Amino acid sequence: MTKNIREYRYFIALIICLLAAYADAWNYRGHTQLTLHTYEQLSPKEQQYFMLLAKTLKPISKYKRKTQSQSSSSYPIALLGTWADEVRDKHLKTLFKSLGEPLPHRLRADGAFSTSSWHFYNRFVASPEVTKSIVQCELKNRGELLPKLQLLDAILFDASTTLSKKQEAVLLALQLHLLQDLHQPLHMLSRFNDRCRHDLGGNTTCLKPGPNESVTGSSKKKRKCELSLHQYWDGGIGLFNNRHGVHFPQAFIEQYGTGSDTKKVRNAKSSLQVDVWADESASFSRQVYDPQHEPLSKTYQRQAQSVVAQQVNRCVERSVEYLQHYYQFKQSQIKSRS
Repeated sequence: MTKNIREYRYFIALIICLLAAYADAWNYRGHTQLTLHTYEQLSPKEQQYFMLLAKTLKPISKYKRKTQSQSSSSYPIALLGTWADEVRDKHLKTLFKSLGEPLPHRLRADGAFSTSSWHFYNRFVASPEVTKSIVQCELKNRGELLPKLQLLDAILFDASTTLSKKQEAVLLALQLHLLQDLHQPLHMLSRFNDRCRHDLGGNTTCLKPGPNESVTGSSKKKRKCELSLHQYWDGGIGLFNNRHGVHFPQAFIEQYGTGSDTKKVRNAKSSLQVDVWADESASFSRQVYDPQHEPLSKTYQRQAQSVVAQQVNRCVERSVEYLQHYYQFKQSQIKSRS
């Protein structure tokens, strides 16, 4: 077996493992590609600044094995997009302690909790057969995506707060990842049925059942789900399957472009518009929960890919602008101290 074939098989096996591990966000490859596309549009000085921050996260990154993207010189920057999923189950206080840093003051109220609820914000939509209202069902939104984006933004752009490089890297990695999650519609949406149960952002809507497996210590069999609606959207409906980057449909490129014309900013203020962008993602509820087409049908795939491509484009443009604003803010701080 040649070296190239071995490397290719190893890469594919690793990606399969990673996709399984990231069932709650744009998948690992998606977050990586979004981050690399963002990084490519920054100036050399901006790239250098954020690369140095990203490298501080490497010592406590779970995924140290080499993949095609990891072996490139730009790989460490991908951690700014993927790392938040790796540590989502750790308590914040423990997370900062593992880096030898104290918890920032404004996060102390969250110190004893993990960030797992930070990755979504449920806006409930009813299944076609539902006659009850959200109020009647007493559905509770336990997601914190929107308020945490605003909190992290306030900390990062607070001129009165001095952050160490490690603290800054953690906060920025959380912020960039959550900003990417915000553009995945199923991080904003969840459909409920007539029994007032919702599908956890498509996680319990199974598109491809897996084989039956015996449950340990029981004669009962449990059927696993091979592909949920959420995982389907996490993978960009196939747009993240291209090893060399996001594959945009040609019709989309002709209408919207691919975000390569992002303009430089000179403003040192945050560009975050959480509520507007959240409304945007939630507005795709009809395409996500299409009552007329099965999710695996070609018609559904075409319309869903158009949504994903549009959201990816928006996310990259906004991430570039956000990082540029942040870089300008940090430079203005340095100048004011000199």
